[in-house]
Amino acid sequence: MRSQVTSRRIAFGLGCTLVALAAFVAWAAAWLEDQPASQSIDSHHHGVVTAGAFAAGFCIYALWELREVSRGRQGWLAASGWFVAALIALFVVLIVAVASRLGG
Repeated sequence: MRSQVTSRRIAFGLGCTLVALAAFVAWAAAWLEDQPASQSIDSHHHGVVTAGAFAAGFCIYALWELREVSRGRQGWLAASGWFVAALIALFVVLIVAVASRLGG
């Protein structure tokens, strides 16, 4: 019983951390992508949207896995794998946003 409560707290904490980090990355990417409307269809800037879409998918699935762990239906191995994949995807969004800002 005690370990199940601890697992729920850890899963909840990791989920909140992931949501907060995703919000920060979205804000940072939007700030880095701040440009006039005339340049909004530039092909260099579509990479950020694509990377953001993949990161959103990874984050949603990682949150789902953490939910399953908190309910005792899933093990920590799969959930931690998806959590790490989501973190890497968020990092890639920042790299793509910085690269597009530099003209890459």
